[in-house]
Amino acid sequence: MSTLKKTLILIIAALLITGCTTNHKDVEKQALTGYVTEKDFQKKGLLVIENDETKTSDENFYAAEWYFPKEEAVFLDSKGNNISYDEIEVGHTVSTWSTTPSAQSYPSGAELSKLVINEESKNPINQMDEKSAIQHAINYLKSKHDDGIIIKSASGQKDYWQIKATDYDHKKETNLQIHAQTGEVKEF
Repeated sequence: MSTLKKTLILIIAALLITGCTTNHKDVEKQALTGYVTEKDFQKKGLLVIENDETKTSDENFYAAEWYFPKEEAVFLDSKGNNISYDEIEVGHTVSTWSTTPSAQSYPSGAELSKLVINEESKNPINQMDEKSAIQHAINYLKSKHDDGIIIKSASGQKDYWQIKATDYDHKKETNLQIHAQTGEVKEF
């Protein structure tokens, strides 16, 4: 074999090997914005589900994703300050970013690269915030139902929070009133 052919083969082989081993940087993309509805301390996972204000698809589908933070994941409060994973609570409205595609399940799963807690709204008259109202609603619904919980909306009224919820299959719509001073939950 001629020297030119050997050199050409070596160059092509080197290019192929280099192309196959190049380290590609992960591409971060914004994922879901929604309520944190569960926090798994053992697996270090957060279940985030879209709500009526944040959903991106048709009227009857709420995207849901279990996020598992990467070691280098960034957590920020609504003012852009770094916070720890432990400061994220069920009921927070969050925006998420991921570098991995979602698993094909419901709820799906992905690695979490960044999470930002969105600004919280307060009840106009009393001091119960939206996160606390959602926590009361989720605890109440978990005691009554075994299905997954989707919080569709939360709105502060004169002296209570009105929460609309459903299950994963959209078979059971539930409307709740959470008293903003006592935390008492009533279905209506």
